[in-house]
Amino acid sequence: MSRHFFNVVGGKRLLAAENKLFSLFVHFFLDFCSGNCYNVCMGYESLLNSEGFLPSFPEILGRTWSAATASEIRANMPHCVMEDPELKALRFEIKNTSLDYSPDGRRRSEISTVEEQDQQAHNGVAVWNSYLFRMPVWADRVAMKNKLGSTAMCISQLKPNSGGSPTRAHRITGDGFFRATTTSDPGSDNVKRYTGSVRIDDGQVHRIVERIIPHPTAGRWELWLDGQKIVNFSGAMGASTGGYSPSFGIYSSSGIGCDISIEYADIRILSATSLDSLINDRNWPVAAPVLCPACQRPL
Repeated sequence: MSRHFFNVVGGKRLLAAENKLFSLFVHFFLDFCSGNCYNVCMGYESLLNSEGFLPSFPEILGRTWSAATASEIRANMPHCVMEDPELKALRFEIKNTSLDYSPDGRRRSEISTVEEQDQQAHNGVAVWNSYLFRMPVWADRVAMKNKLGSTAMCISQLKPNSGGSPTRAHRITGDGFFRATTTSDPGSDNVKRYTGSVRIDDGQVHRIVERIIPHPTAGRWELWLDGQKIVNFSGAMGASTGGYSPSFGIYSSSGIGCDISIEYADIRILSATSLDSLINDRNWPVAAPVLCPACQRPL
């Protein structure tokens, strides 16, 4: 598949030829253009158009997903949910605009699998999940810390169909640390199972691998971050109703202090087969080189 530079301006996509000189021109021009440019990313294509989600339930990574931006799908927000179809990577962004937050101040830009039998985790059944992620350094770390306070925004959740807090959540605190939480229904809510001491908003590639068995009384959760086992939990984590949808993207109940974004790649979810071979793999996928039509050398 070819690689393209593109820009979303007023909800319209501009595609350019694969040409290094043109690419440099595009970057130079967009660096100086005025305010209508939402995003410029090599290979990423917005899953949102000027009217909202495109399409209503897209198929990404071989599964069907629904999406949410702010408290609902909103128009003219192409930066929120993007996909690189060649690298099978996803990018989410939340900006400090009136469109990017719901009336209660919550910020959301995420996708979740739909509530269908083969798209979900179930009580008592072990599944493996894994993904790479990277989050650029926050432009205003002080503002983010003040905004989040003691809370932590989610970057991946396992959401029960019955609603409420996520059965398990991967989070980032206001200090930029990784946090892991569980919820059981009835019982506990967002219990901290791990909080790191090293910033994760560092622009570096990180790898998550987990094995999880959701269950309201007899759950099991093993979680590895960058090769280190950080959670080894047995106990209540789930709802009696069962049925859990994986989600990716940013959700902050306390808002944000500056524009933030996150990328995901090599996403593997709801696998019955062990993914422990990925525990130490932090290699971001690389696009095939663009070759000169005449000499077939990389441009």
